[in-house]
Amino acid sequence: MRNCPNCKELIGDELTSCPICKTVFTTEEIEAARREAREKEIEEKNRETSRLISYRKKRTVMTWMLWGGVFTLLFSPLFIVNKVVGIIFIALFAVLLFGGVIFGLISGAAFCPHCKTILFRNHGDYCQSCGKQIW
Repeated sequence: MRNCPNCKELIGDELTSCPICKTVFTTEEIEAARREAREKEIEEKNRETSRLISYRKKRTVMTWMLWGGVFTLLFSPLFIVNKVVGIIFIALFAVLLFGGVIFGLISGAAFCPHCKTILFRNHGDYCQSCGKQIW
């Protein structure tokens, strides 16, 4: 869609004349409008791609932190030699697990990038609320 240069009404990109004021457009004006529409489309696609890449990075950090907390808790009995080592493992578990949850909530990695609902217990590539692909 574009605006007519004469009456400023919104008209289709493929029209060769304005249906309101009957202004006839040259082929150069039509091609310029098409180029502009394509450039806007490419710019929007690039913006969406960079937003999804940023989201994936945040989601990856959150996932590694959460899994690090789980594995720290699972393997801590193997390395507990004394109370100090045990306290260090429990503290590391708390920092990784709760830090991952807090990081996910603050950075937006725990939310769907499309509908912004919280992705609790999401085990797939698609949002359980809107059905759109997360990754």
